[in-house]
Amino acid sequence: MRGSAPGSAKIVRMDAPRNLLRVERPFWWGVVVVADRDWADDVPTELSESGFGTSETAIAVRVRHAQDVEFDDASPDVVVSPCEVVVTVNVGTPTSRTVFEHDVSIESGWLTVGDAESHDAVRVSPGRWRLSISLDDVEFAERVDLWLAQVEPVA
Repeated sequence: MRGSAPGSAKIVRMDAPRNLLRVERPFWWGVVVVADRDWADDVPTELSESGFGTSETAIAVRVRHAQDVEFDDASPDVVVSPCEVVVTVNVGTPTSRTVFEHDVSIESGWLTVGDAESHDAVRVSPGRWRLSISLDDVEFAERVDLWLAQVEPVA
């Protein structure tokens, strides 16, 4: 689902294969927000030195800015494409080293991945989820792998 408009969604069952969602696009704000769809007012507004911000219903992750591209070999008449970041949402045990973990409440049953420009959503069971995060680079991530594990279902 590339560059989907807000509200677009991919519905999957939790017994589906490990990968639930893959987003590949420029992130013009340099931040990816992973959150409950219905809690836009709870988005973290500050990032720590390590590049993460958290709230009860969201995690914000610093990534490479879309405009952070190499111009060294480009001539003036060449259009340089923006940097794209790949974000995957997976269920199960992480297969790579994680650098951050946080539990979030996803009461709506919809987990969104995006920024101020747009977001993509995937259906999950309502409840509390542990998000474990792997990055290809801690300062200028171009690949973010999120691993979900349900901590507590909604009663």
